[in-house]
This record gives sequence, C-alpha cells and structure tokens, in this order.
Amino acid sequence: MKNDLSKKFKLSKYLIYRKIKDKGFIYNALNGYLYSFPLSTYDFFLKKKKTTFSLTEFLTLKLLNEQELNELIKNFIILPCEINEDDIAKFFFDRIRTNRRSLNFVICPTLECNLGCIYCFEKEGRKFSRMDKETGMSVAEWVVKQAELSKETEIISLVWYGGEPLLNFKTIQYITDIIIKKTSKKITAAILTNGTLLTPQIIKEFSNLHIKRIQTCLDGNQTSHNKTRPFKNGRGSFNIIYENLVNSVRNFPNLSFGLRINVYKENVEGIYDLLDQLEKDGLNKRENFDIGLKGVFESPFNKCFTQSCIKGYELSKEIYKLCVYAIQKNFKLSILPLYNICNFMTLAGFVIDPEGNIYKCEELVGVEEFKIGNVKEDIDILELLKYFYENPWDRPYNFKSCKKCKLLPYCNGYCLLPKITNSKQRCWEYKYTLSKRIDLLIKKTYYGKI
Repeated sequence: MKNDLSKKFKLSKYLIYRKIKDKGFIYNALNGYLYSFPLSTYDFFLKKKKTTFSLTEFLTLKLLNEQELNELIKNFIILPCEINEDDIAKFFFDRIRTNRRSLNFVICPTLECNLGCIYCFEKEGRKFSRMDKETGMSVAEWVVKQAELSKETEIISLVWYGGEPLLNFKTIQYITDIIIKKTSKKITAAILTNGTLLTPQIIKEFSNLHIKRIQTCLDGNQTSHNKTRPFKNGRGSFNIIYENLVNSVRNFPNLSFGLRINVYKENVEGIYDLLDQLEKDGLNKRENFDIGLKGVFESPFNKCFTQSCIKGYELSKEIYKLCVYAIQKNFKLSILPLYNICNFMTLAGFVIDPEGNIYKCEELVGVEEFKIGNVKEDIDILELLKYFYENPWDRPYNFKSCKKCKLLPYCNGYCLLPKITNSKQRCWEYKYTLSKRIDLLIKKTYYGKI
C-alpha cells in the first residue's frame, strides 16, 4: 500500500448507501461504481459518513485489507481530506465534453411529419421543409470536413431525425453515400422514426447506410396512443406502427430496435397493457429489442400538453413502477440511467435542420434565433461558447439548487433548454427514485431476482 496509513481520509459526499438482506452496498454517483460489503464493514462506513478517519482503523478492525482499501481509493469512495470531489467531477465532465473521438451529427432531412402528435415541440415557429440536393451535398461535405479537421476523431456518428426522416429517405441515402466516399473514418448510424413507414423494403437498405439502430415510439395501448399520436387526418396510427415494429424485430435480428414509451397522466394504465401485448408477441425474449420509459416534459414551444405532464416525484414514481413491471416480464431496459452530458455542453455534437442550419439541441431545430451557424458558412464560435459554458460546473451561481444535489455528477444539470429559453427548469426524473433503482440493480445482480 502506497498510502500513508496515518493520513486522514474522508468518504465522498456523492455516495448512496443501501442495505439489502445480509449485505451493505455503496454506490458512487461520481462514477457509477457499486461496491458490496459485509454488514460490519458497511455499518462502520455509516459511522464515518461525516467524520475523518485513517486507513489503519479498517486494518486494525480487520474490516478491509490493503487491496480493498486501494480499490476504494482508486474509485473515489475514500478520498484524502485535502481532495475536493467537485474537482474530480468537473475533470470527468470536461474529459467527456471535450472528447472528439466520436463526432455526433443529428441530421433532419425534413421537418415534415405524417403524424399530428399533440405534444410535438416542432408545431410552432418552424419552416416545415425538406432538405434539397444542394443542401444535402453541403451537409455531407461539412460533416466530413469536421471529422477530417480533428486527428482525434475516429468515428462519425449519424442520427437521422425529423419530422419523420423516412419521408425524405432519398436524401438520407444521398448524404450517406457522399460521406462514405469522402472519408475513411468509421461511420455509425441510427434513425428515430415514428414507425409508420418502417417497411421491409426500407429496412433492407439500412445496411448500405450503416444504420444498425432503429428507435420508434408508442404511447401505451391502442386507445391511449391513438389519442396523442394520430395521423394528421385523425386516423389512429397504433396498429401500423405496432405491426411494423413486431415484424421488424422478428425479421431483422442483426439490427437493434428500441421502443420509446412516453409517460404522461392519461396513458399510464395503457402502458401496462402495451407491455402485456409486447410480452404476448414475444418481444421480451428478443435480444435485439429494448424499451425506454420517458416522461413528456412541458416544452417552451408547445404548452398545449402542459396539463397532462406528470411533475417531479410523481413522474419518477410512475416510471419506476413501470420499470419494475417491465423487468419482471424480462424486457431489456436500463435500470440505471446513463450519465447525462447534454449536447449543449459538448464540442462534438451538432443538430442540422433541412436548411443546413446548425443547432445544439433537437428541441431548437428549425428555430433560427438559436442557430449557431450554417453548413455553408460554418459555426459562429461566439454562439457555440455561449452555450458551452452554461453548466453547473462552470457557472455554479446559475445552478444553485443543482450544486446541493448528490446526483449532480450523474446529471450535470440535466436539460439546459430552460436556461437557454428562459422557461421552467426541468429536473432529472431519476432524482427521486435512484436509490430504489440501485436496489433493483443489486437484487438482480447479486440475488438473481427483484
């Protein structure tokens, strides 16, 4: 052991303590590290939560050996007293957001859509155009230019977004073909589609476009879904989306399919029905299928759905209950959310609209006052930096409530859109049930059931 045994140490302030059956567990929100202990060691940790200690105390009481102590120090559960864990959190944050190994481009070949979702944030203040061939060429060339400018960049990640991107599938093919011909970088691609046009003929083309991930969306069962996601003529869209999804998952096992399920007041019971229906059709047994449960937030660009949004703790509670139900049915889904680094905060993520305008957020796409440049003119660095430093680590005085939160290294301020648009702050829905989700992970990992 290289550490001075008499030196004073402390426990990180970002630890979450859980006791289940015959073991104690400590989860570090700083880095996602989970460690199990005998109850005697766990209880000793609880006593030391607000005090300093030496490593000798653990060795003398035979609670931990030198190797275990080193591992806990390495993973920032135990820290020297002079270390500020906020500095460690900011280091991780900066390392991720300045990393340009993978450049991520969300490209909207069109903002047109064949559905009339009542909560859509793209309803107002946008030009519902399709990208033309000239702009498509400029987009492809700009993407390649950004990738070639950086020796660090190894991957070009494309996400096709809309509107409904498959309404302008030829442009997706055109842009991808140019990028493939003009770069030797690795290309990965995914598409977010409402699923109405997800036919076998379309999917067979995906391999030529490097598309390996397809995400679509259902708002619960047929009744609840058709109320919020109808076709523009009012006809329900559930049956065609559901049929396309099930057939695609079954017939294309080498592709990954994700189903986003939006959660709001009126559709919670319908989601249980949907999960039952998906189980009946065997999608819970498919390795290439997973689900995600996501609350519908009030948007500064569409307030007509505000009364249906579930707020804060209630949303977190409903999603947690749905998560448990889905896990019990053996669906694949993330028990713990991924660490959140908002696109606003990075140097490697861009959103491009059909006019070639560049943004830092999908919800701002098409609203020209928030653009940071155009593919034909490049990026306005001043506009980029205006967003880049708007985060709890660089401007803590703008995020006073965040600075007090134990989950700050996990969410990093979550969604910055309210800060940019002067609208109501969104707090991470996992905040209220993360401890319960950790318990789920522990039960599934250590005990084999929940």
